[in-house]
Amino acid sequence: MIGSSGDGIEVKDAPATLVRQNTLNGNAEIGINLVGASDNSQLTKNSARANRRYGINVEDAAGVLAQGNTVVSSRSTGIFIVSPSTTVTKNTATANLGFGMNVSTTAIDGGGNKASGNGDGECDGFVCK
Repeated sequence: MIGSSGDGIEVKDAPATLVRQNTLNGNAEIGINLVGASDNSQLTKNSARANRRYGINVEDAAGVLAQGNTVVSSRSTGIFIVSPSTTVTKNTATANLGFGMNVSTTAIDGGGNKASGNGDGECDGFVCK
């Protein structure tokens, strides 16, 4: 989804949803917004660039896998996760105005995450390179 007036993709209260290999550029809100009872969903190999808020947002969904996503030039944090037991692995966040990745302490650091050139810092809540 390119240039929508809202979120590029919104998944709300939809468990076990697969969001894979999408390009989400220049949306007025969030590139991928996964919220509510969307437990055990997967966000894999997506690209989000220049979205007004977050590139990827995950809130209140347990057991989510965020893997292999690339977020560049969001006007806020690149990847923002406030969901329990979400695994965050092999994602890249570059040149976002906020943090590259801001992840809750209940998330699982799967390793291999990379961030650089982000305005507020690279990663908050776990370690990335």
